Amino acid sequence: MSKQFISVETDLSTESASAVMNLTNRGNVSAVAIGNLISSSARRRLLVVTTATVDASGTVTFSSTCPTNTQTIVVAGVTITFVTSGATGNQVNVSTTPSVAATRIAALINSSSSFTGLVTATSAAGIVTVVARAGSGVLGNKLTLTTGTSSNSAVSGAVLASGDNGTVQTISLGLSA
Repeated sequence: MSKQFISVETDLSTESASAVMNLTNRGNVSAVAIGNLISSSARRRLLVVTTATVDASGTVTFSSTCPTNTQTIVVAGVTITFVTSGATGNQVNVSTTPSVAATRIAALINSSSSFTGLVTATSAAGIVTVVARAGSGVLGNKLTLTTGTSSNSAVSGAVLASGDNGTVQTISLGLSA
């Protein structure tokens, strides 16, 4: 995990809310840390150390035989249905190769409003990697990922995994002169 460092020297009790929010936007400081900083009444030198959030992810892998007409997979609670031709909405046309099936699923996820703000996807060699929206941290670990009715695919788990909120440490360097 990468760490971000911010050195602050100010009387945070007199700063406007927008100035404190600018601090958080630069350094990924959590709301709990902001509250602690705002309530400080003395002029202090602070060092804020953060580790970035990690977005949850998971994979859908297509076997040598691809899903067939009417088979489904479920991503973030949205059912994607394979159809022989004429795909609309949350449907994709059946393919005979895993690579093409994965590409079609990733393209659907990235273009459908059903997934906007929830997940994005990439594909390579018959594997779709689904990633929770940026900054979602542990909340992304609750997004579902299932094979639905498809017997020709496998998922990495029932939900996306490994999302993390990161950590924030505020270190007081003492009172300023």
